Amino acid sequence: MVIPQRTRVELRPKELALKIKDFGCYRITVSLDEENFLMFNYPYDESMENTIIIENFEGDLLFAEQYNCGYGGHSPGKTEELLKALGIEDYEAERLKWLDGFQISFNRDGIYEPENNIENVPFRRFSDKIDLSNANTVCNMKKRQLYFMEPKKKDFTTLLRTLDLLEIDGLKAYIGKDNTPYYDFSIPYLSPELQKQEAMLKGPFIVFEARPFDVICFVGTKAPASIINTLTLYILGYPLLQEENLGEYIVLESVRNYNKSRIKRWAKALKESKDIYLSIKARP
Repeated sequence: MVIPQRTRVELRPKELALKIKDFGCYRITVSLDEENFLMFNYPYDESMENTIIIENFEGDLLFAEQYNCGYGGHSPGKTEELLKALGIEDYEAERLKWLDGFQISFNRDGIYEPENNIENVPFRRFSDKIDLSNANTVCNMKKRQLYFMEPKKKDFTTLLRTLDLLEIDGLKAYIGKDNTPYYDFSIPYLSPELQKQEAMLKGPFIVFEARPFDVICFVGTKAPASIINTLTLYILGYPLLQEENLGEYIVLESVRNYNKSRIKRWAKALKESKDIYLSIKARP
C-alpha cells in the first residue's frame, strides 16, 4: 500500500504553478476559514497552513503558504495569480478569488473542469453563513469534531444549521456526570472561561456521530432533557426522552419506534430492520 505524501511549500504563484504541473494536479481546495476543510476528506496537520490544499491523482498533497480567498487582500491575490498561471481565464480566476471557499478540478491533461466545482461552502466567520467565531463553539480540526457549549444560551440556530450538513450515523446521549472520552480539557482553543465550567463540561451532552464530522453538544445542567429532546426531535422527528412521574425520564431504545416518514436519513437502516447505533446513559 502506497502512503500518500504531504508536503509544505513556500513558492510564488508562477513557481507554484510549475510545481503543480509537475505534481499532476487533480484538485485544488481553498478556504478563507479552515473549518470548511471539515467538509472535505483531507488530513489536518497543525504544522501546515490549511487554507489551500493541492491534490494529485495519486492522493499526494501540497500545502502552500499564504494563499487564500474571500476578500481583496494579498493572499487571495496570490490565489488569483496562481489560477491564471494554471490556464484559468482571468475573469474566472477573479471570480473564484472572491468566494468564501471552493474546490476545483483538472483532468489528467491539466485542463480545468468547472462543471465539477464545489463553491457553496457553509462556514464563514462574522457573516450570515454558519459562524463558528463565538467563544461557546470550539472546532477540533485534527479529530474532526465540532463542540457546542450550552447552545441554549446562544448559537442554537448555528447548531441546527450545522446538523443540517451531516449524514448522521448514530448518536450518544449522556445524562448524568459520568466521565467519557468526550470530556477533554485538551480541546484546542478551549478558552480559560470554558475550562472553568466543570459542571457544564462534566454534565449532560449529546454526540452526533456523523459524516463528514462529529458534533458534540454540552447541553448544560439546566433542563438538559429538554435540550436533548429538541435536538433529537429536529433530527429524528421524535424526542428521545419521555417524561414520567416526578420528573424521571425513560429512553426510547429503538429507532424503529419513530415515524419512518419523517426520517429520510435513517430509512435504509429501518428498511433492513437494523437499529441505528445508539448508546444511551439514562439519568441516575
